[in-house]
Amino acid sequence: KVIIGEDPAYAIIRYAHDNDFDIIWMETHARSGIAQWVFGSVTSNVLHNADMPVLTLFPDREPVVRYYGHPNLPI
Repeated sequence: KVIIGEDPAYAIIRYAHDNDFDIIWMETHARSGIAQWVFGSVTSNVLHNADMPVLTLFPDREPVVRYYGHPNLPI
């Protein structure tokens, strides 16, 4: 589905709610520092604004599930 004119992170969260998702699964480029500041991070915005679990997969790292209001829990 293509959504035009909406912040990508909020579009993902809204889509997950509209379709009764139990979890949001995303991959991240794992940028930090200046690259993070310049390009931003849709994954980071979803992690900080979603009210459901978000599974993030980092390249070459173990997956982590973050539950809203709780610390990261390795799976």
